[in-house]
Amino acid sequence: MKDIDLDAEGNPVILVVTSNDHKPGPSGEPRIWTIAHWTENQWMFYQVTGSTHNYDMGSLYIDSPEKSSNTDSPGLWRLVAPTEPGPQYWGTGGEMAIWISRNQGRHWEMEKQLTRGSHFNHTYARRPVNAHPDFYAFWADGNPDQFSESRLYFTDQTGDQVWVLPYEMNQEREEPIPFQP
Repeated sequence: MKDIDLDAEGNPVILVVTSNDHKPGPSGEPRIWTIAHWTENQWMFYQVTGSTHNYDMGSLYIDSPEKSSNTDSPGLWRLVAPTEPGPQYWGTGGEMAIWISRNQGRHWEMEKQLTRGSHFNHTYARRPVNAHPDFYAFWADGNPDQFSESRLYFTDQTGDQVWVLPYEMNQEREEPIPFQP
């Protein structure tokens, strides 16, 4: 299980990655980001996209008219996750993307790829509590195959801008740096 949220009626929506094996590597193929949605006394399962690792981690966002900060698209469901292959192919993570569903998780489309051509895999996209549209998801990068540097990133709700925190901070407060994939 990667994340859980509630739909507009208060029903649970669970994000999971399914696999043919608990181990990483080719034996677990295919790995699928999947939505499990409880509706009308039954579970419905919908595929979002593929994945390269069982432990890839992303976050699910369900906007309803009551809790949506985006009045242009109330009810939009989003997934922010490392769904695209990264440089350490069989390692946890990959390149970050935003996926959207306009019909309660039944069909998904990639709205935007947030990172590409990275030196390290990105993973563990997290949803801040009461996420602000300007600080909508944050995650880290690193080499899952060996000890490496790691940086912290965040994006806005639309994915129009990604920022990275300075690797070294020489003052008590430092400004985030706009990230260009």
